[in-house]
Amino acid sequence: PYYSSRVTLILLTVLLLFTVQVSHAQNADSMYIASKNIGFKGEYEIARAGLEKVLQVAPDYYDARVFIARTFSWESKYAESKYHLNLVLNQDPKNLEALDALIDALRWPGETDSAMIVCKKAQQYYPNEERFKVKETEIIKQQTARKFTVDQLKADSFYTKGRELAFKSKYTEARVLLDSALGRDPKLFEASILKGCTFSWQQKYSEARPILDKVLKEDTVPARRKEALSARADIEVYDLKHKTAQQKCDTALKEFPNAVEFRKKKSIAYANDEYYKE
Repeated sequence: PYYSSRVTLILLTVLLLFTVQVSHAQNADSMYIASKNIGFKGEYEIARAGLEKVLQVAPDYYDARVFIARTFSWESKYAESKYHLNLVLNQDPKNLEALDALIDALRWPGETDSAMIVCKKAQQYYPNEERFKVKETEIIKQQTARKFTVDQLKADSFYTKGRELAFKSKYTEARVLLDSALGRDPKLFEASILKGCTFSWQQKYSEARPILDKVLKEDTVPARRKEALSARADIEVYDLKHKTAQQKCDTALKEFPNAVEFRKKKSIAYANDEYYKE
């Protein structure tokens, strides 16, 4: 009986400790997500206060410390950002998010040579990670054409991350990042086009239309205009607005007469409207 009760006590103690750990982990995750969302809205000090509480509960919660570093970078406090990122990388040298954030903390203030060294190291660790290939291209651009402002570089970083999330069907999270990009560079039309597409993919056509129409009103770059026109025609096809879809395709063909994609979309619109011969 003594042995049996002692084993029971040990098992109950282990179960209690496990339950507490799970509870702490769940609380840490919830606090991290909430603080991160606050940070994306520009409330950096409040976000950092929440993330510090996460680290009190879970000292090895590296994502929390990396996001603290990112908020410092977004405020152009690069020394503080690098301090937190080095704390993570000293413990976890291959931490993907910390490497990514450190590249930004170096390239934004113009430390492009150091940024390239970190970028090359990251590519050795993660040879198939597309973001580091993109970052390398951005650093080379920055080195050869010093006309990029810090805000433009930050906007580009937000856009890249938003794009990753959008193609993983995380549309709401993607739009938060795309809005952050546009807040820093309103002329980053790629971000506007993608934001419009995310609404379209969710069948929120009334929200997608004005975003793409604004791009078409303001942007003059042919490649982007073609992308925006294509997305705009898709909305009407998806929304079964057959006549409007045909008109959008006709408008696009006036600007891009050799673009086969608009003839295909127009064909679909005709078929949906039961104009099979046309």
